[in-house]
Amino acid sequence: MVKHFFFILCLGISFFLGGQELPPIINYAPNEYGAENQNWAIAQSLDKRIFVANNKGLLEYNGAQWHLYPSPNETLMRSVWVEGPRVYTGCYMEFGYWERDLTGQLKYTSIAKKVKNGLKTDEEFWNILEIDGHIVFQSFDRLYTFNPATEEIRITESEEKISKIFKVNGSLWLQRMGQGIFQMTGGVQTPKETHDWVKDYEVVGIFPFAGGIRYLIKQLGFVQTSPKGLETCFLSVQNELSQALIYSGIHVRGGGYLVGTVRQGAYLIDEDGDVVHKINRKTALANNTVLSVFEGVSGGIWLGLDNGIGYYELQSAFSIFKDNQGNLGSVYAARPWQGNLYLGTNQGLFYRKLDTRDAFSFVPGTQGQVWFLDEVEGQLVCGHHNGTYLIDGGKAEHITRTAGSWKIMAVPNSPGLWLEGSYTGLKVLERKNDLWQVRNKIDGFDLSSRYFELYDGHIWVNHEYKGLFKLQISDDFSSVLENRAYTELANADSGLALYNDSLLYHAKSGLHVYDKKSGGFKMNEPFQSEFQEDTYISGKMISDRKAGALWLFGEQNLYRLRQGTTAEIPEITKIPLSEAFRNGIVGYESLVSIQAENQYLMGSRSGFVIMNSDKLEVKDFQVYIDRVYLLNDSKDVSKGETISKKGFTSLSWDKNNIGFTFYSPDYRKIPEAQYGYRLKGSFDNWSDWTTNSSVTFENLSPGKYQFELRAKIGNRVSTNTATMDFEIHPPWYAARIMFLIYGLMALVLARFIHQTYKGYYRKKQEQLIERNKRELDLIKAKNEKELIQMRNAKLREDFKGKSKELAASTLNMVRKNELLQKIRDELRSSNLTQEGIRSLLNIIETDLGRGDDWEMFKEAFDNVDREFLGKLQAKHPKLSPNDIRLCAYLRLNLSSKEIAPLFNISTRSVEIKRYRLRKKMQLDRDENLVKYIMDL
Repeated sequence: MVKHFFFILCLGISFFLGGQELPPIINYAPNEYGAENQNWAIAQSLDKRIFVANNKGLLEYNGAQWHLYPSPNETLMRSVWVEGPRVYTGCYMEFGYWERDLTGQLKYTSIAKKVKNGLKTDEEFWNILEIDGHIVFQSFDRLYTFNPATEEIRITESEEKISKIFKVNGSLWLQRMGQGIFQMTGGVQTPKETHDWVKDYEVVGIFPFAGGIRYLIKQLGFVQTSPKGLETCFLSVQNELSQALIYSGIHVRGGGYLVGTVRQGAYLIDEDGDVVHKINRKTALANNTVLSVFEGVSGGIWLGLDNGIGYYELQSAFSIFKDNQGNLGSVYAARPWQGNLYLGTNQGLFYRKLDTRDAFSFVPGTQGQVWFLDEVEGQLVCGHHNGTYLIDGGKAEHITRTAGSWKIMAVPNSPGLWLEGSYTGLKVLERKNDLWQVRNKIDGFDLSSRYFELYDGHIWVNHEYKGLFKLQISDDFSSVLENRAYTELANADSGLALYNDSLLYHAKSGLHVYDKKSGGFKMNEPFQSEFQEDTYISGKMISDRKAGALWLFGEQNLYRLRQGTTAEIPEITKIPLSEAFRNGIVGYESLVSIQAENQYLMGSRSGFVIMNSDKLEVKDFQVYIDRVYLLNDSKDVSKGETISKKGFTSLSWDKNNIGFTFYSPDYRKIPEAQYGYRLKGSFDNWSDWTTNSSVTFENLSPGKYQFELRAKIGNRVSTNTATMDFEIHPPWYAARIMFLIYGLMALVLARFIHQTYKGYYRKKQEQLIERNKRELDLIKAKNEKELIQMRNAKLREDFKGKSKELAASTLNMVRKNELLQKIRDELRSSNLTQEGIRSLLNIIETDLGRGDDWEMFKEAFDNVDREFLGKLQAKHPKLSPNDIRLCAYLRLNLSSKEIAPLFNISTRSVEIKRYRLRKKMQLDRDENLVKYIMDL
């Protein structure tokens, strides 16, 4: 699909010589259509596809995609003709036809190879025509007449060069250089014109007209038959055409001629010989050398260029004037008035006569920024940066010199009083003695008043940064009595307008209508519903009082509101005319009806656009599926394998990535075709409208699908819905027979699984029982362990207690014996009688010599260290009781000093006993006795 195109916005040769208002031109560059630069011939099929003979081969264009079919012998393709389903082409040493296969692609069949005795050396086929059901191929030396029904080929030789063939009134005419023009009937050539002009110069076109025949001659221009013979015609353009070097030409169905030249592009000439349009590089055509011209079935003109292809929409609803030289500037206002068309621009005020292509003239004294043009009380008023002007023909009367005049309005019921909105507020103008002057400035309001309206007894002023103001004015319009500010409505690029007795405010938040009952604004829901898919760019609203319409501007569309069946619901017309095409001054858009009600002029940044609303209506059209592709790894829809789009298509399971390209053969780009589609069986809802002419579906599941396609141009939807049915088969392992096998396998598998699970669960049950048993054993062992731990803890407590008892017993014994010894020693040293002392000493000695202390100690020691004495006796059976007793004391880690009282001996005697004990135990000198005993 074409991604880039240029709209022709052309002024003409110069500003002072006049300007051209031209329909759009679209340029297709070689890199867009994917072939070489030169394009020698153009044809169109009944389904509106365009075919172009290009240096590289046959180009096909359907309005969305270009397809190139290389020349069969890789030579330059010079000619193309479409007849029925066949596309006939001619190139160097080859001619034949192309037919479409089930996938939608063209396949070539050679006719040249069927010619007996072959072709002449270096033959090229420059022209192809259909005459009486036969196809005639023309080279410079021969005519080959092919009968499609019988495939018979008839050859007509010529001694002279055949420059070109023509179809005139249903018969074949040809030019034989040096001989003239001949008519060929039944193989017989009859001279038709032998004037030197048609003998010596190459004839480009032959056109019947009411008075005879017109010839378009390459070096001369137009000549025509007359009673006196051939004579020149169209003298006003004759010299220019001859110098431009004519190369091609056709008669346009609506009247007039389109002439392609080598040097100056194309000329559209009316039946009187006047130039209607010049289409060349100055008017945005890509190239000045026009090799071929063709009028499509819808009236569009195709130009085969030396470098590219041009499309000229002759019946376009739009004509565009471009100020290429910058003399006019950006158009802020326009107004038809008393037979003139006035334009207010950033450079001043200009005018010219209506219904002419004359140059615009400057109105002296108006240089600078013009803001508005309007009719007020039967006079044309111009609002200017320098104040207000009254316009009469080509003269301007400067009536006020205020700082910027935005708008002028007559005060109701007060003839001779005007209200002016300026940069610094509102002013009242008064006419006295046919002279206008500023009567007063309305005190109390000093803001810029670009948008203001008189409504409901108040002056409403919109300041796009500070908000909307409702002003109560004194009866004499001298001051503001009350000012209510709607600051919540403050919004950049907002606008205010009075339409159909309603006050409207338009901003990014929407179109609002003033409600008198509530004193506030409410949303206009019908307009918002239409506008929701567009993008807000400007709050400017233009009230067309003559047509009773209100115009609003979106990024993608124009909107016209008219009174509907009820006051609440206006009739809304959406015109698909984007801001990119309008090229308007955003926020300062201008639109005015000129001449007829259906013709409107819109100002642009570099000229203006004229719109004919009657031509906006789109005729019925259809949409088609172009190609169906099986996508490869690249997922590029144009690189996949094409498949049949006819009937019901069956695809294997692994071909489940599918792409569609589609088109509607409408070559206008304003408005551009949009497409909607759905894939029933997968995506049952229609897609959003899109200009993309292809779609892909990936990883589709097996099943039956139906692809449905529709198109929309402007507000009209295609009369048909294109469809394609296809099925993606399941893989072999998902076939029906496989499901029977899978069923049997499932039964066997179920039985196996049942048995397996049965054994498994039996084993699991046994494992569970075993695990439970182990767990019970573990619990039992754990309980026993805990019991043992409890017993051990009790034993440790008992041991601890016994140890304390042993320590206490030992300590008591030591202290008792020490006490008795001290008493004994004291008694020995006292003055008691010997008999008394002896009696006490006997008692003490008897007590010290008693062995029951040892027995008590031994019993306590056994409770604490039950195994020691047994181990000691087992290892040293020869130890005496005193030795065992000494070992017990040493086991308690008592010192010799502490042991001495227990034996009732001295410390020295204890050391001797320890020495003897070592010998009995046979310990080495280096071995510690106490450590040895402690380790037992």
